[in-house]
Amino acid sequence: SNIDFQSSTLEEITLPLHKTIVDGYAFYNTKLKSIILHANISSIGNNTFQLCRSLTDITILKSDGVVTLGTNALNLTNSLAHIYVPVNLVDSYKSASGWSSYASKISAIPQ
Repeated sequence: SNIDFQSSTLEEITLPLHKTIVDGYAFYNTKLKSIILHANISSIGNNTFQLCRSLTDITILKSDGVVTLGTNALNLTNSLAHIYVPVNLVDSYKSASGWSSYASKISAIPQ
Protein backbone atom coordinates (compact mmCIF):
# COMPACT_ATOMS: atom_id res chain seq x y z
CA SER A 1 0.00 0.00 0.00
CA ASN A 2 2.04 2.91 -1.31
CA ILE A 3 1.51 6.41 -0.04
CA ASP A 4 1.56 8.91 -2.87
CA PHE A 5 0.70 12.59 -2.55
CA GLN A 6 2.60 13.77 -5.64
CA SER A 7 1.79 17.36 -6.58
CA SER A 8 -0.92 17.66 -3.90
CA THR A 9 -1.54 20.71 -1.71
CA LEU A 10 -0.98 18.76 1.52
CA GLU A 11 0.94 20.91 4.03
CA GLU A 12 1.70 18.63 6.97
CA ILE A 13 1.46 14.95 7.80
CA THR A 14 2.36 12.33 10.36
CA LEU A 15 2.71 8.96 8.68
CA PRO A 16 0.75 5.87 9.79
CA LEU A 17 2.67 3.75 12.27
CA HIS A 18 2.65 0.61 10.12
CA LYS A 19 4.77 2.32 7.47
CA THR A 20 8.50 1.55 7.58
CA ILE A 21 9.51 3.10 4.27
CA VAL A 22 8.57 6.49 2.85
CA ASP A 23 8.03 5.58 -0.80
CA GLY A 24 10.02 7.16 -3.62
CA TYR A 25 8.32 10.25 -5.05
CA ALA A 26 5.64 10.04 -2.29
CA PHE A 27 5.71 13.78 -1.63
CA TYR A 28 7.31 14.93 -4.91
CA ASN A 29 6.37 18.53 -5.73
CA THR A 30 3.90 18.98 -2.85
CA LYS A 31 3.21 21.99 -0.63
CA LEU A 32 4.36 20.02 2.43
CA LYS A 33 5.75 22.31 5.15
CA SER A 34 6.69 19.85 7.87
CA ILE A 35 6.74 16.11 8.44
CA ILE A 36 7.30 13.84 11.41
CA LEU A 37 8.78 10.44 10.58
CA HIS A 38 7.87 8.10 13.42
CA ALA A 39 10.23 5.59 15.06
CA ASN A 40 9.34 2.72 12.68
CA ILE A 41 10.54 4.53 9.55
CA SER A 42 13.84 3.04 8.41
CA SER A 43 14.14 4.36 4.87
CA ILE A 44 13.25 7.36 2.71
CA GLY A 45 12.94 6.52 -1.00
CA ASN A 46 14.49 8.21 -4.02
CA ASN A 47 13.13 11.69 -4.88
CA THR A 48 10.67 11.49 -1.97
CA PHE A 49 10.69 15.20 -1.09
CA GLN A 50 12.14 16.54 -4.36
CA LEU A 51 10.68 19.93 -5.35
CA CYS A 52 9.01 20.39 -1.94
CA ARG A 53 9.84 24.07 -2.01
CA SER A 54 7.78 24.86 1.13
CA LEU A 55 9.30 22.11 3.30
CA THR A 56 11.01 23.71 6.29
CA ASP A 57 11.17 20.96 8.93
CA ILE A 58 11.75 17.21 8.99
CA THR A 59 11.62 15.45 12.36
CA ILE A 60 12.95 11.89 12.59
CA LEU A 61 11.99 9.96 15.72
CA LYS A 62 13.84 6.66 15.04
CA SER A 63 16.41 6.44 17.84
CA ASP A 64 18.23 3.18 17.08
CA GLY A 65 20.11 4.11 13.91
CA VAL A 66 20.20 6.45 10.94
CA VAL A 67 17.29 6.37 8.47
CA THR A 68 18.51 5.53 4.95
CA LEU A 69 18.15 8.48 2.58
CA GLY A 70 17.42 7.77 -1.09
CA THR A 71 19.00 9.48 -4.09
CA ASN A 72 17.78 13.07 -4.60
CA ALA A 73 15.29 12.61 -1.76
CA LEU A 74 15.80 16.20 -0.60
CA ASN A 75 16.69 17.70 -3.98
CA LEU A 76 15.39 21.26 -4.54
CA THR A 77 14.03 21.64 -1.00
CA ASN A 78 15.17 25.26 -0.97
CA SER A 79 13.31 26.21 2.22
CA LEU A 80 14.55 23.27 4.32
CA ALA A 81 15.84 24.77 7.55
CA HIS A 82 15.79 21.98 10.14
CA ILE A 83 16.31 18.24 10.20
CA TYR A 84 15.59 17.19 13.77
CA VAL A 85 16.96 13.84 14.93
CA PRO A 86 17.39 12.11 18.30
CA VAL A 87 20.21 13.74 20.29
CA ASN A 88 22.24 10.51 20.36
CA LEU A 89 22.32 10.38 16.55
CA VAL A 90 23.14 13.98 15.61
CA ASP A 91 26.80 13.22 14.81
CA SER A 92 25.87 10.02 12.97
CA TYR A 93 23.46 11.89 10.69
CA LYS A 94 25.96 14.66 10.04
CA SER A 95 28.43 12.12 8.68
CA ALA A 96 25.99 9.64 7.10
CA SER A 97 25.73 9.05 3.37
CA GLY A 98 23.30 11.53 1.81
CA TRP A 99 22.57 13.30 5.08
CA SER A 100 26.07 14.82 5.30
CA SER A 101 25.14 17.31 2.55
CA TYR A 102 22.62 18.75 5.00
CA ALA A 103 24.86 18.63 8.11
CA SER A 104 24.36 22.33 8.87
CA LYS A 105 20.59 21.78 9.15
CA ILE A 106 20.79 18.70 11.43
CA SER A 107 20.20 19.16 15.15
CA ALA A 108 18.69 17.43 18.16
CA ILE A 109 14.91 17.26 18.48
CA PRO A 110 13.89 20.25 20.64
CA GLN A 111 12.89 19.20 24.14
